Amino acid sequence: MTNAIKDQNRIPVMLGVSYVDGTTLVPIQIDSSNNGIVVDQVNTFSGTINTNAIKDENRNNVLMGTNSVDGTLIPVYVNPTTGGILID
Repeated sequence: MTNAIKDQNRIPVMLGVSYVDGTTLVPIQIDSSNNGIVVDQVNTFSGTINTNAIKDENRNNVLMGTNSVDGTLIPVYVNPTTGGILID
C-alpha cells in the first residue's frame, strides 16, 4: 500500500487502484495544462473486482464508484505508469 500524499490541511490526494494487480494504490494524476483528470482509454482491468473499500496505511480511502452492472461499490482503477483513470 502507499501512503497518500496530503496537502497543508492534511487532506489526502485521490487514490485509485492499479489496474495491473488490483491492489496497489496509485495517486490519480491531474493534467496541469487544463486541470483535468488524466484518463487512460487503452487499458482495462481484467481481474476480480474488489467491492471492499481499500485504504492506505493512514486509513485514507481510495476513490470508489458505483458498478454500472449491479450497483455495488468498486474502486476506480488507475494506470500506475501515468496515474490516468481507466475509462471505456
